[in-house]
Amino acid sequence: MPNRNLFDTELKAADQAAALQHLQELQKLLPYLRTMQEGDANKLRKMRLLDADLTRKAVEAVEQVPQILPGTFEKDAYLRDGRLLVGTQAIYLAAKALTQQLEDTMRLLHDETAQQTSEVYAAAKQAAKKDAAYRARFEEMERHFASSKSSASAAAKS
Repeated sequence: MPNRNLFDTELKAADQAAALQHLQELQKLLPYLRTMQEGDANKLRKMRLLDADLTRKAVEAVEQVPQILPGTFEKDAYLRDGRLLVGTQAIYLAAKALTQQLEDTMRLLHDETAQQTSEVYAAAKQAAKKDAAYRARFEEMERHFASSKSSASAAAKS
């Protein structure tokens, strides 16, 4: 099957390394980011993007007329957390858009290469039957092919 050549470009190793470095730098800029354990999200209130907009308006209200709240309300802690939510939302939306682009690109690239990868695998299988030099490389491919097949089979059963 011919390659449709959807991507007429390369990802240079230096560009990949730079992108990964920038992501690490971004993580360092956001030291408060957390990873929840499975099931933890179910214990929290449902998050909607509109909630950050409501929080932004509530933060403004607290800043402009703090006397509307009882004296026991922890205004400073609320303002800090509210501003953090509002500020993080912009980063989240940009990262979410980037993640969607990466996912779409990965799907297109997989579709672009899947048939040809199968052809390479079949050719390597034939070469391994004829030449011991190709056998080790083919066995490596075969292990991957077998494990991805069994993973797909297990996913289909569940």
